[in-house]
Amino acid sequence: MADPSQNRPGYFGREFLTQLVQRLDGPAFIGRFIQVITRGDRHYAVCPFHKDSKPSLLIRTDGSFHCFGCHKSGSVFNFLMERNALTFPEAVTEVAQFTGTPLPQSSGRTGPTKEQLAMYEALKDCAKFFKEQLDQATSNSPVKRYLAMREVDPDTLEKYQIGYAPNTWTSIKDRNKQVSEQLLIDADLLVHNRDKNSVYDRYRHRLMFPIRDRQGRVVGFGGRVLDDAVEPKYLNTKQTKVFTKGRELYGLYETLQQPKRPERLLLVEGYMDVVALSQHGIPYAVAALGTASNANHFQTMFWSTNEVVCCFDGDDAGRLAARRALEVALSVIKEEKTVRFMFLPSDEDPDSFVRKHGKEAFEREVESAQHVADYFVSGLVDNRDRSFESIEAKARFVDRAINLIQKVSQPTMRKILTQEVAQCFPEQVNMQALLQPAAVADDEPPPDEPSYEEMEDFEPVSRAGNQYEQEINTRRRVSQLLCAPNIWPRLNEHRELLERLVHSAPDHPLTRVWLAIDRHHFTDIHGLIASFQEDAWFTHYLNDIYDPQLAPAMIDVDTTLGQFTESVQTFITTLEKKVHSEIWLNQFRAAQK
Repeated sequence: MADPSQNRPGYFGREFLTQLVQRLDGPAFIGRFIQVITRGDRHYAVCPFHKDSKPSLLIRTDGSFHCFGCHKSGSVFNFLMERNALTFPEAVTEVAQFTGTPLPQSSGRTGPTKEQLAMYEALKDCAKFFKEQLDQATSNSPVKRYLAMREVDPDTLEKYQIGYAPNTWTSIKDRNKQVSEQLLIDADLLVHNRDKNSVYDRYRHRLMFPIRDRQGRVVGFGGRVLDDAVEPKYLNTKQTKVFTKGRELYGLYETLQQPKRPERLLLVEGYMDVVALSQHGIPYAVAALGTASNANHFQTMFWSTNEVVCCFDGDDAGRLAARRALEVALSVIKEEKTVRFMFLPSDEDPDSFVRKHGKEAFEREVESAQHVADYFVSGLVDNRDRSFESIEAKARFVDRAINLIQKVSQPTMRKILTQEVAQCFPEQVNMQALLQPAAVADDEPPPDEPSYEEMEDFEPVSRAGNQYEQEINTRRRVSQLLCAPNIWPRLNEHRELLERLVHSAPDHPLTRVWLAIDRHHFTDIHGLIASFQEDAWFTHYLNDIYDPQLAPAMIDVDTTLGQFTESVQTFITTLEKKVHSEIWLNQFRAAQK
């Protein structure tokens, strides 16, 4: 019987993956990203995953690797997922394109659709056209004068493939007569004016910044005017079938092309900030695309590095943007991840600052950036409320603090932030009490907790006696999640439940699987399991409990998602009650002594 999972989105099949890596020249492929040194019949590189002073990374012919320094190892797909922050399907597609291997047609999500492929080609061709237009412009042309004023050098223009959209209405339309006009409209390269029934180029007389995804494909553009009197100053691609503004970061692809994984990423506000910083030797800056930074942006950055420094202008607008970034950062920050905040003088932005003061001065500002816990208090306070002279000011401050602290899933961070706020006025505000649920009357036991009389005969069920039942329930929940990839994209709707799960059972198999789906946006079971291949026991465990026969019974997304979340809710509640009961029992025993 055919495995029904083979019809699920993103499934490639082990046979295909095996054949794919057998066709691969691993050292040549990985050599596209880092410098590979050949010694006899062995291939080495400086490891991009730790501070490596000598070539410690062994690269095999199939692209698999092992580092003798940090001991990180894995397949060529793991390399791409870790270094380039790709999902598993994206990594497979990248290798398949390099080897010229067509993806299996039965995989559902085998890659871009025909329409998306055509859109990628049209965008790529337009980026080439814009680059040619810039190269052909005379030194006295408005665009060349503008670039000279901004001191952008040729190497930087080449690195970011910056171009110029000519001051005409139909250059793109005329160049792409062989391409469907509707496709170009859908790609946001042309505009259809329905009132006048006319179609014309979207970008005209603008400096063009191609936006590339993590695979290097052009997915959109940012166009800047050459005359600041023209509005809007920046014109960004709208959402299309290949571009989602809230997920992409300008400059991330270019940053990830460096030999080593970046130690940090610097989040700035504009395209020119990224370009200017790179030109001055700071090649780790990225920018949100005309929108406020969101959780997707931070998660994308954390796939690529452990530290994010948010850089803002020092004016009121910059500080407002920083407060918004603070709210997002607190909701997504995890163990071993760091967020810091830096502010430039109110009359400076990263572009002007680095050109005026140089790399060393800018990096001193980066090094002195405030940790998120240090910035937390100042980021919550309005300028008019800094004295806390009024009760209303104190209430606004405390309410904002409580709302944010309750979103933090990391227990240590919650505790630190609570202490920071309490120290602002320790005599008037008991933050610990405000963060606790409403208390009940002294003579009434809390709900769902045993009374002292009931606890006299209470003993927690022994781990050994209950182990079999717990394991059965665990396997059922994990198997349900493995066999229902159709609900994975919607798990993000239940992030609070995931955070409670992480807090209650951080090392539980269910937690590990859900976190992997949340981090890498997996779409198929085999990619998910492959991501754990460094843990042989856990990989075997997942393969053992995965039952493809369950998949056909989980077609209805809403029903399956509801059943799964209800099951997880029950599991967490059971854990919390058990912990609470054991605390009460210990208190009772202590009182008896």
